[in-house]
Amino acid sequence: MNHGFKVYFFNISPIINPILFRKATKKNIYVGKNEKVFNNINSFVDEINLLKNSFIISFVHFNYNSNRIYRAISKANIFYAINILNCVPTKLKNRFSHFTKINKRQINIFNLIKNRLFQPKNAKFFGIKGPKLLLAGGEESTYHPQAQISNKKQKILWLHTFDYDIYLKDRNNKIKENQNLAVFVDAPSPRFKHDAHIKGIKSPLTEERYYPSLCKFFDRIESEFNVNIIICAHPKTEHEEFPSYFGGRKTIYGKTSEMIRSSKLIINRNSTSVNFAVLYNKPIIFHTSNELETNVAMSTQVHSMASWLGKVPINIDNSLDLDWDSELLVNSESYLEYKESFIKKSESKNELLWETVLKEIKGLK
Repeated sequence: MNHGFKVYFFNISPIINPILFRKATKKNIYVGKNEKVFNNINSFVDEINLLKNSFIISFVHFNYNSNRIYRAISKANIFYAINILNCVPTKLKNRFSHFTKINKRQINIFNLIKNRLFQPKNAKFFGIKGPKLLLAGGEESTYHPQAQISNKKQKILWLHTFDYDIYLKDRNNKIKENQNLAVFVDAPSPRFKHDAHIKGIKSPLTEERYYPSLCKFFDRIESEFNVNIIICAHPKTEHEEFPSYFGGRKTIYGKTSEMIRSSKLIINRNSTSVNFAVLYNKPIIFHTSNELETNVAMSTQVHSMASWLGKVPINIDNSLDLDWDSELLVNSESYLEYKESFIKKSESKNELLWETVLKEIKGLK
């Protein structure tokens, strides 16, 4: 997949998220000779000004922390694309928020003003030129706030989520389904703080309360469905193979798609890997907790994702006397709509994402 381009990865985490860069357990997604790490805005501006006949694909949202990055790109008059591929539901299926009130203690006035001012729709007032391309996934991606940084000249390039690339590679592989297997899709918190190192993002979960309730939940699911639960670890974590906080259940890395495809059911909180369950038409059990429900953003995302798939999250701190058989039902209509809205529109190409992007860039003048 060369296409005649030289590809470089610009790591600007030290500029826009310095705490995350310093404290994250696993910092790099890509490690190689083509990666450049920028520790300050001046070094980034110097590099940008040297670029000629280049095209930038941005994985960074426009906000207060990144506005200088976008200004540098705009001043250098470089064409760029905005990535809005991996969107997730942020409102219930009926588009009304799950919450009507916000805890006043969560509001920081300075951050509130800053975030309101540096919204994508206001980018033009800061000298930001719109992107040449919007890299979009499902239909709902165009409603993402970052899409508002666009201008009249930009083009929407309909693609799909990154998970769908893995699905394209894996779907024809022979695999044996295991009716005794259930998969828990892991997220970093509460044991590992990754996104929580980003200013403004907090996880209300504590290890002391979350993991015991989760293990009780696992015990009940294993009993009800005669399955063994395996933990598909999040790539930004460092679990042992059989962690005690998961009740000694096996934890594996890098096989989420494969394990979901072969399993009987999926257990999820708010991971985007739910995409694989949708693509392979697997039953999904969503869960929440008393701690999680105290956080507006996190709870809204869990309830929203579940509602789009015709489900209601189970509170693992409450009684688990439920109609468990109903959890194995798959709402095919909801799954199809979720795929169209958040994974891939039916008319987008069924080829690897970057193949489509590079062909499009080659055609730009």
